[in-house]
Amino acid sequence: MDTRDLRFRISPSEALTGAWNTTFAHFGIFIGFSILYFIVAFSAGLIPYLNILINLLGFVFACSLYSGFDAAQKVTKPDFGSLFLWTPRFGKLLLGYLVYILLVVALLIPAIVLMMITLGADFFMKLAAGPSGFVYIAQGASATFLLGLTILVLAGAVMIYVLTFAFLFLLQFRDYSIGEALRTSIAVGRENVGAIIWFVIISIGLSILGFLACGLGLLIAVPLIYGMQFHMLRSIFPNEESNQWDFMSDKQQPNDFL
Repeated sequence: MDTRDLRFRISPSEALTGAWNTTFAHFGIFIGFSILYFIVAFSAGLIPYLNILINLLGFVFACSLYSGFDAAQKVTKPDFGSLFLWTPRFGKLLLGYLVYILLVVALLIPAIVLMMITLGADFFMKLAAGPSGFVYIAQGASATFLLGLTILVLAGAVMIYVLTFAFLFLLQFRDYSIGEALRTSIAVGRENVGAIIWFVIISIGLSILGFLACGLGLLIAVPLIYGMQFHMLRSIFPNEESNQWDFMSDKQQPNDFL
């Protein structure tokens, strides 16, 4: 595929419109599933040493929302079972998710090593114990170091997110190997850096608004965020059955956003 074909054909704001329309057209399915997820995740969080389970629940939640938005494009009335149409690919998607976690850890190693060299192992022990670790940073490091470390971590996080933006989507909706999905996702990220950063900014804004609404707004904000991502990626990877992606108009030119 020519890299020019990997430019998003809709902007993040247009994708948000599509996610909003889909979410509220099938309000009971998306919001009901979000309520179920948050209840289960909150309950699991009350039990010590279940962080791995919470991460797994987040993975299932993301795949299910993708599946729901995909079903909403194919049928008039998707049902609750539509959220789980992805389960035949559970093994492949789970393996891809583990690869993603390993990739994140590998790319953040430089920042971790730098922190260990500068602050010492004692810092991590204090950090694990609670907020006192942050006090330890403020007392034991210069402002220049803290600024540099913050920039390094943020730059690494943004780079990881941009380059893996399409990874799990491709594993779920295309017959790609993990290596092929990762290579294609990296190409997508390179071609859409500005749009993905704008997507992140909008997502942070939605999350803040959802949190300010007594936290209940997150039940709407989270499906909207996944819906935005789904519509942006669907614009360059159409439904193979209908070959349709543009839910708003008859535009056919790639979006030149940034």
